Amino acid sequence: MHLDMPGKPCTGLTGLMGLTGRTDNARIIKDVGINVGINEDAGARVLEYLKENPKASARVVALALGMSSRQVERMIARLKGEGLLLRQGSNKSGTWVALEK
Repeated sequence: MHLDMPGKPCTGLTGLMGLTGRTDNARIIKDVGINVGINEDAGARVLEYLKENPKASARVVALALGMSSRQVERMIARLKGEGLLLRQGSNKSGTWVALEK
């Protein structure tokens, strides 16, 4: 395994993972603020859709909102973790319940 040496140009992912003395990951941290706003909006859109369509699956939500299924699954997990969404019943025939916080 090749590790970059401090003071030398950063190559590969080792510089991004903090394995060297360099701080090239400032670029990655800077872009996080942009994604946070997008994710907040996406979470609100998912929650609103599930309020109107409580029997919808993640796949159906993704198709309706123009998102990937995985992105919707992450949003649902985050909303459940924040106590804004609850699943009642089974995974196959249950319904989503939006909770007021």
